Formats: sequence, structure tokens, C-alpha cells
Amino acid sequence: MVGRSINHDLVFETLWGRVLEAWDDEKAHAAVLDYAVRTHALAELAASYRALKDDPDKGPLAQKKMQALVVTVTLMMESRRAPKGRPVPWWLTMSATLVCALVVTYLTLALLHR
Repeated sequence: MVGRSINHDLVFETLWGRVLEAWDDEKAHAAVLDYAVRTHALAELAASYRALKDDPDKGPLAQKKMQALVVTVTLMMESRRAPKGRPVPWWLTMSATLVCALVVTYLTLALLHR
């Protein structure tokens, strides 16, 4: 765990301890996942779940949580990879505004002359 602080380890270990104590409590799993996402500790969380994959009681849920982690990491990578949109040039915005203003003026005058 290079680059991780002692406080980080304590928080992660405390949250993971809550998961182990209340294995069926989805809120405990969500809390540790949220913390792992915010602190970039998804690999540690995956390793924690992986250690339980052969456990007869906790294994099935641990496997599902590992699959959910894969989806989370994939979505995070895709969101970073997505190209950013280019800003619309100012002249194009002004041209569209001018055209709209002319159309509104024309329609207003057409209604008034009826």
C-alpha cells in the first residue's frame, strides 16, 4: 500500500469490518464502495472481496460485488475517455440569434398587418 496514509487504512479497515459484521446489509457495502471510489482504493476492495470468494456463506455475494466493481471501474474509465464537446463558435451563436430575431420580427409584422 504505497502512498496510502495510516488514516486511510484505518477508515478502510473500519468500513470493511462493518461489511463483515453485517454481510447482508447493502448500506455497509455501499459505504465501503463509496469510500473506495473517492480514495482510489478499488483494488484493495476487490482484493478484500476476492479473499472471500471461496467462503460458502459469503462467496456468492462476494462474487457479485467483484462483478459490480468491474462494472464500476469500466464506467469510470469510459467517462474519462469520452471526448469533450467543442464549444460553439461565437459567430455561429450570433448568426442563429440574428436569424431568430428576424423571423420573430417578420412574424410579428405579418400578424399586425392582418
